[in-house]
Amino acid sequence: MDEVRASAVVWDRGCNRHRGSRCARKPVARGAFVAGFVPVACVGIVTLVLAGCAGEERVTSYKPFFAGVSGAEYGGQGPVDPMKGRQDPTATPTEFKTIVEHSDGKKTYLTPSPGILLAHVEALLDEDTPETDKVILDQLIDEKTKDHYRTHGVEPIEYITYLRQNRKAIAKTLARMPMAERTPTVVVDQPGDRQWVLRLTGQASEGVKFREVWIRQEMGMWRLEWLK
Repeated sequence: MDEVRASAVVWDRGCNRHRGSRCARKPVARGAFVAGFVPVACVGIVTLVLAGCAGEERVTSYKPFFAGVSGAEYGGQGPVDPMKGRQDPTATPTEFKTIVEHSDGKKTYLTPSPGILLAHVEALLDEDTPETDKVILDQLIDEKTKDHYRTHGVEPIEYITYLRQNRKAIAKTLARMPMAERTPTVVVDQPGDRQWVLRLTGQASEGVKFREVWIRQEMGMWRLEWLK
């Protein structure tokens, strides 16, 4: 037992005399290599996962900063038109006919937008004939307005008479909303289903008899209700 202790003391003293020698070096744990490798492997896996999660991107429209500048070129090509091939979904097609003429001479007035409705009303009021009065009543006036007159024992054609009597006042109001619901000084309210109120605001509403134009949509076409 004493021999074993003596040999241990000799071995320890030998190592102390030779610091930095092979006997003084501490063994490297096997786990050190694994610990250094795992983070690299994890980075690679995370990179692959993120790459797989990246969403697909595609350009639907592109407007360069100098688009519209005369003579400007991009990549050696001519000026870019950012609206080429695109359409305004709210715009009425230019080839769309708003007046359909039939073989018997009668006409059907189509009103797919508020602006077209108001244009038809003004044009027919200017003709001032019994025939155009009937066209306005049958094709451009809302059914609820007609029912209102009938409920009060008045023929709906009297409403057309009222519009003619106020032709100048109507023209003044409509002149201040040249783009109908798109006019900057017009606010659009929706008090009911398929019902709009085009209301003049600010200075545009001053000095006019009618500040509001009530319209309603029937079967995809707009009809005039009231002017207030």
